[in-house]
Amino acid sequence: MANTASDVRVRLATPEEYGKIAEISMLSFANDPLLNYLVGATEPFDMKDSKAVEARMALQSFFVNAVAINEGRITVVVDERENIRAGCLWLPPQRRLSKWDVQGLYNAGMLSVLQKCGLGTYRRIFSDYEAPSEVSTKECYKACGSKESPMDSWYLQITFTHPEHQGKKYLSLLLREAFAYAPDCAFTLESTTPRSRDRYEHLGFEARLFRSKPTLIIIGKGKANAKGLPASGEDATGLESWAMVKWPSVKKDEESSA
Repeated sequence: MANTASDVRVRLATPEEYGKIAEISMLSFANDPLLNYLVGATEPFDMKDSKAVEARMALQSFFVNAVAINEGRITVVVDERENIRAGCLWLPPQRRLSKWDVQGLYNAGMLSVLQKCGLGTYRRIFSDYEAPSEVSTKECYKACGSKESPMDSWYLQITFTHPEHQGKKYLSLLLREAFAYAPDCAFTLESTTPRSRDRYEHLGFEARLFRSKPTLIIIGKGKANAKGLPASGEDATGLESWAMVKWPSVKKDEESSA
């Protein structure tokens, strides 16, 4: 059985695999607070709920297609039978999802998202999530004295691992492949749980401004609880996310000698 990273390899996904990637990503994020919030879930995800499955598939397919049409990199971990076990969706420098790009959103499948998830998902993606995340990431760059912009980085839209293969260090394998592909670039992302934040920090990402002020983002405060489900009053704490940056090795060398 292929139980370790040595039994698999990383390669670029093919367009024919995009549907499978969306499906595995949906399973990977079955109970993720941010995905609950974005799709407008009112209760924990249940695979037996066909409408909930359709809504999450529509959103995951949108993310996959958006990366593809923006000339991003979709990398996957496959076993000897070419079965996909994990993957990453990378948006390249100067290419991002934009709420103003009507044609691009349509081509990526936003219409299906709105039909399956409701109009509120558009607002939650671009106003509640992406807008504060962008501000926090810019603060990271400013605090670190970077002359570049977050738009100059490779942005990790999503990373996923099939539930049956979690804990096998596939994330490390995927990220190291990306770092080797673009060694002179910074990499940015948002982690949506303390556990994922800690894993990214272990792999070289930073979630603090000069290791002091956390880059914490509160999403949906006053509307959702920590699980991303509707709430009110004291329970409506919102959900936590952290803007994270991995600087290129050149920058770290310069900082260490300053």
